[in-house]
Amino acid sequence: MLKQPRESREQQRQREISEFIDGWNWGSLFRNWKRRVEEFNVELDPLFQTISVYDPANPSGRNTELAWWPANSIHRLRKEFQEHLDKWPGTRGPVHPVISDAGPIRTLDYLWQNKEPEKVAAILIAGSIFSRVESGRACFPVNHWPRQPFVYILADWVYAKWQGPEQGNAWHHLCTRALPTNNDDYVYKIDTMEALIRYLAEEHASLLLNYCPVAIEFTSTRSSFAKALG
Repeated sequence: MLKQPRESREQQRQREISEFIDGWNWGSLFRNWKRRVEEFNVELDPLFQTISVYDPANPSGRNTELAWWPANSIHRLRKEFQEHLDKWPGTRGPVHPVISDAGPIRTLDYLWQNKEPEKVAAILIAGSIFSRVESGRACFPVNHWPRQPFVYILADWVYAKWQGPEQGNAWHHLCTRALPTNNDDYVYKIDTMEALIRYLAEEHASLLLNYCPVAIEFTSTRSSFAKALG
């Protein structure tokens, strides 16, 4: 029997990558991600909830502000925002009452500029990868996630979908996180692309059920809601 030639290190690497990809591509990845997110009754379109407030010191209106607000506190926070402007017109107001760190706020800008569900998926997945791999404070769950080279394959796919060929750093490396919340990575092992996509979809569903991206619009007239407060 002829002895099979021994694999080179590069051949082994390419074989392992091929086995991990296992026929997946961006299209199948997005379909599975979206299906799992929607199983939690999460709406991706529209992603942002519009909040209207009136600033008496700016009757011509102000630029829209973006924020992450707890989903179960939207009404209360909007009421408190309007009360703040009634007392202190012309001030910025409590735009970020809970999530105020730079990474998640930067993510809001990206989501606002890219509202199509496929790009929303790409941005959220990129944000999840950032906190584990790219942040200067990252702690990669080496015993529970696939090996880093495999995760970088997924990163290449999502950045290509989101940014195209002109890819750049989305978040500053000093940011600890890009999303308001992450799953606890140290519960069970993820060893396939399918399992990784499902895991991240569940992370994003949990995020969007607990924190709502809001677009705070400053109206030029006092709305019926604002009148009811006063």
